[in-house]
Amino acid sequence: MKKTRKIANKVLAFCMVMVVCIACSLSEMTVQAATVRATAVQEDLFVEKNGTFSSTGDVYTFTTTSTKDFWVEVDVIDPSISVDVVLTSLRDGSYSNATMSSNEWKQDEYEPSIYWSSLGYRNLPAGSYQVKISSNNPGNYMVFGWVEDAVNISATSVSLSAGQSKTLTVSGTTEAVQWSSDNKSVATVNSAGKVTAKKTGKATITATIGATTLTCSVTVKKPVLSAKSFSITVGQKKTLNVTGKAGKVTWKTNKKSVATVSSKGVVTAKKAGKAKITASVDGCKLTCNVTVKKNEYTASSASNGEVGYGVYFNVTKISYDKKGQLVCKVQIINNSMNNVEQLRNFNISVLSKSGTVIGSQTIGKKSLFIYSGSNKTISITIPKSKVKKKNADLRTATPRCKGDYVYRR
Repeated sequence: MKKTRKIANKVLAFCMVMVVCIACSLSEMTVQAATVRATAVQEDLFVEKNGTFSSTGDVYTFTTTSTKDFWVEVDVIDPSISVDVVLTSLRDGSYSNATMSSNEWKQDEYEPSIYWSSLGYRNLPAGSYQVKISSNNPGNYMVFGWVEDAVNISATSVSLSAGQSKTLTVSGTTEAVQWSSDNKSVATVNSAGKVTAKKTGKATITATIGATTLTCSVTVKKPVLSAKSFSITVGQKKTLNVTGKAGKVTWKTNKKSVATVSSKGVVTAKKAGKAKITASVDGCKLTCNVTVKKNEYTASSASNGEVGYGVYFNVTKISYDKKGQLVCKVQIINNSMNNVEQLRNFNISVLSKSGTVIGSQTIGKKSLFIYSGSNKTISITIPKSKVKKKNADLRTATPRCKGDYVYRR
């Protein structure tokens, strides 16, 4: 970055230098750089913006009240000399130094007899600083220094999902910003700095302000399917969705007889078995393995040795029949000292996962015979008229049984 100056002032300053050089040559004196530098009255000598500068010999000090970028430029007539620049913080003594040498001098396009080089110190914290300019070579040079608002980009890295966007901004300058992307298939950027993620991958967004470039790394994440696998009951539905996508999702099932999927990702279980649901989007294929299970409640049978003294009810299976009735298999375990001959006022209720009643049936009397120390499984049907939910998920249901029994010693 080279500060633009008035050519007339620059030429005037070097005319002053040359006059001093000629005078010194006539008196056979060796001219040192510090003795021939233009004075501070020159408009463009150590020019400052938003800061305060003073100069004493080879040492310059300045103070900033906020984070700034500091630039220093040295102009020479003899490109063979080298100049040392040391920047020191007056608060903690930390410093940075650099040497401008013959391989760095650039010829001024407006004044070919002048060569120049500049150094930039980015993002200096608020505080006081000292700049020392020195050279071990005889020669003639002039120093220009200035501070300006630090030019920063609002983010140096962002992570987006395909289809998402984020606007980047540049602070510390009033100059026009030119935005560009090195991988437009992954992420684009418009003239206002709005970055739009296109597909999975990485891209670098560059903001160009004059000779200054700032970059932001953009990572576009893969589309993600809401589930990689799940189990579902026949007759039930579950919706899959894809996050981090840009384009439209195409859904497909490999076994429609087991599970279908709609254009909106709604999976409907048809019969017991396994199916694979595939979501195709943004060049990616995402899969979910679906296991469809029968719509029935099942529980293990119990032995007499697993329960205490008395008579126990254990529901081992509940399912819908073709008429829409609930068929319940109830194991009655007789661990009493008597033979059971009859059930009275026996009630069975089937509750959903949320606790609501799916169906309920009460039997006033039911004859049966179960010897002491044995068990028996009976079938009880809840008629369709007493089934409140016609297609409930029985796999997550909870049965409840209560009632009396008649026994004979």
